[in-house]
Amino acid sequence: TGNSEIAGKESSINSNSNGEGAAGEVAVTAARTLSITNGGIIAALTANGPGGKISITAPTLSLDAGTISTQTTGHGTAGNVAIAVDRLTLAGGARIDSGSGATNAAGQLVVGTGGGGNVTITATEAVTMQGQSEAVFLSGVFSVTGGRGNAGTVFIATPSLTMDGLTRVASSTQGDGNAGDLELQVGRLTLTGGAQIDSSSGRITPQGAMFIGTGQGGKLTVTATEAVVIAGRSLISPSGLFSQTAGPGRAGAVTVSTPHLTMADGAQI
Repeated sequence: TGNSEIAGKESSINSNSNGEGAAGEVAVTAARTLSITNGGIIAALTANGPGGKISITAPTLSLDAGTISTQTTGHGTAGNVAIAVDRLTLAGGARIDSGSGATNAAGQLVVGTGGGGNVTITATEAVTMQGQSEAVFLSGVFSVTGGRGNAGTVFIATPSLTMDGLTRVASSTQGDGNAGDLELQVGRLTLTGGAQIDSSSGRITPQGAMFIGTGQGGKLTVTATEAVVIAGRSLISPSGLFSQTAGPGRAGAVTVSTPHLTMADGAQI
């Protein structure tokens, strides 16, 4: 297609399996721009069967309060997410994620033994993520497990990755499964206004609730051929690269390789 848009909470492309059968693959190709906005979603959900893969190819992919997601709630493995674009932008709480475990309508976490899928993003020009200083939902790319299944990996390759405000690229475990490794291959990485790249084991919410298991955090590897620039903070968090644990699971290692590293105004590694 040419320019395409998936807009509004009732607008979605879904491939779901609630039993033992495999979910189908979702493949979207746009000739120009694909926009997912205002609650629009592309999702592949599975319980006990193999999850469906989501593949998106377009010159420009823009998400503003939109979601691309694969999830498992049983012993089936969630499908992978593969994004191949020139330019990717995320804003307004937009998410690209894959996970093991999901929250139902009653707010309860439904988990199984299935693993999360891998998230791979290749952008030949740039990836830009824009958040707000007091966001309820973070814009970003996530790999999460809440149960015994391991989370998938996150891989991003682009000449320029710019994150500002409450945005995240994160791999985390809140259960007994291990978090996936997180790898960035970029020319220039810029984190400002509280943006974070994070690998973690366990989570403590702002309200003090604890989600902790024995799972280990994943490795965080950043290779930037030009520069890494980290500066500033939001009202609730500093900009930075983090590996953290809130329970018995070990945090993952953090490796940064770049010819130029600049940190200012409370930035952290």
